Amino acid sequence: MREAGALQTGGRVSKSDSKRLEQLLKEVLQVERLYAYELKNVTAERRSKVLELIERFSIAEAGR
Repeated sequence: MREAGALQTGGRVSKSDSKRLEQLLKEVLQVERLYAYELKNVTAERRSKVLELIERFSIAEAGR
């Protein structure tokens, strides 16, 4: 949650934090595509991870 903390407080975001946010976005977009095309094959575990990633990214984005 360091990414979200830096963004919410208006602090500087390090290059590694920025890269992590980019990676999270890529993962979320990848999973969204998976949902769109293969929803019936998504396991409960994967759904849980997706929801966690979306929540983490949403918190970080809200701080922008």
